[in-house]
Order: sequence, then structure tokens, then C-alpha cells
Amino acid sequence: MKYDRIRKNPTQLLSLTGFDVTEFEAFLPTFKYHWEEYHSHFTLADKIRERITYNRKTSKIPLIEDKLLFVLSYLKNNPLQEYHGAACNMSQPQFNDRFCLLSDILCRTLKTLGKLPDRNHLKDLYKKLTVKLLRFLGLFQVSFFSLWISNTKT
Repeated sequence: MKYDRIRKNPTQLLSLTGFDVTEFEAFLPTFKYHWEEYHSHFTLADKIRERITYNRKTSKIPLIEDKLLFVLSYLKNNPLQEYHGAACNMSQPQFNDRFCLLSDILCRTLKTLGKLPDRNHLKDLYKKLTVKLLRFLGLFQVSFFSLWISNTKT
């Protein structure tokens, strides 16, 4: 998959990634920053880099645009790793290594942009609903008790 080719067909880009061209390109600089930050210090095998990094033309995913397309298309469409690896001309273990690395960089990018989903939102909602329910039940008990007392006096 090459971004330059897919970008010419906005419908295809949207169906592969969930982003239109402007959204994809707005997201790209932050993703590139996090990729370069990681890649300047570590190798693809997650070892500390001893030599200066450079972009190899023989790389399976040479361009940063292709790296972002690679990880977004996998996350959106959820094919088998074997299938997605074959589509990108790599084995399943190669795919898995690159996907784990790029998905981590994607998470850093989302965090930088403030777009990570808030996992605590559901906990907060549950607490609020629980408090409302307890208040309602408390009012119900008080009303019922008052009604019962008034009925027993007569």
C-alpha cells in the first residue's frame, strides 16, 4: 500500500483509514515527530541505536505516510496479520513487529493531540448514576415511610 496512490482516491483512503485526505495530512506531522523521536534512538528491534539513522529505500514501509497508512488501515479493517502482511509484502512476524512499534507511536501521537479515549469517563458516569439512584431510592423510602405513618395514625 502506497499513500501517494491511495490519496488520489479519497473514497478509498476514507474506507481504509477512516480519515479523509485533510485529516490524514493534519495528523501526519505529529506522527512523524514521534516516529523520528523513536527511530533516532532505537532500532526496529527496539535496541538502542548505535549508528545514525537514515531512511532506506529497501525498507518495507519507506515513507512516513505509508507507515501511518499501514497502522491506521490495520486498526480500522482488522484483517488477519498474515493477510495484511502479505498485502504489504512482508511476513506475519515482520508485520507484527512493525505494527506493535507503529501502534505505540500512534498512541503517543493521539496523546500529544489530546485525542486518546478517556477510559475513566464510564467510571464517572457509573458513579453519577449510582448517586442519583441512591438519592431517588432514599426519597422513595422517606415518602413511603411518611405515607405509612400517616396511614397508621388513622
